[in-house]
Amino acid sequence: MSRRILILISFAIIYCGCSKDDTSGDNETISDTCKIKKISGDVYELEFVYNQNKILQIKRTVGTTQTFDIIGISVDSTIINESGTSQLNPLVSMKYNDQRLVQLNYYYNSGTYNIYTFEYNSNRIRVKQDFYDGLLYNIRFADYYYNSSGNIINVKYYTINDDNSSELTNDVTYSYDDHNNPWKNITFHTFFFYDLPEPRFFSNNNVLNVNSSLYTDQNEYSYNEDGYTAECINREESYEYLCD
Repeated sequence: MSRRILILISFAIIYCGCSKDDTSGDNETISDTCKIKKISGDVYELEFVYNQNKILQIKRTVGTTQTFDIIGISVDSTIINESGTSQLNPLVSMKYNDQRLVQLNYYYNSGTYNIYTFEYNSNRIRVKQDFYDGLLYNIRFADYYYNSSGNIINVKYYTINDDNSSELTNDVTYSYDDHNNPWKNITFHTFFFYDLPEPRFFSNNNVLNVNSSLYTDQNEYSYNEDGYTAECINREESYEYLCD
């Protein structure tokens, strides 16, 4: 099993799984008729527990089941912890400004960290990553450009050199279907990869084609009778919903 998949199954948190209109990537309230209930992969399962339109818990099963609580500390601060553990040292802490996620801190082991900051303008989200795994320290960022449909169509990835200059390392374009994206507004990719986030965590619809000078990729989906995304076939992921 690849490192990419091993990290993918580690953790996930969704705040707005079925929203078709919001492009800010950070609203905590589910606004669509149907909410994501379960995401199942070949070796993992994620189940979401709600209080009305707010997610309170995520149950992750990879052989055994763990439960994680989402705890609102204040109007602009949220933490995530495994149920029954102290809130003084949370696994994840998130800061918001005007309901937009502006910082996420993920402490997956003692002495390590993965800190993300987010900047927004009319058609771009800039995500900066400050990462230390106990041995290696890395700072990088990416600019995510989205279209009028609320989908990320271009991402430019940069590294930051020792002299504080930036260097473009990859330029990727994306195309989409016209169905709901179950992964939208997952907070955040750091529960999947120790890298910068994929466009699917921001976009309203599902990525079909990926093209860059370094690689290409293609996804295939099936849909249920109500038009909601039911499966990503090549990723071996299926999706279940709670509908009003």
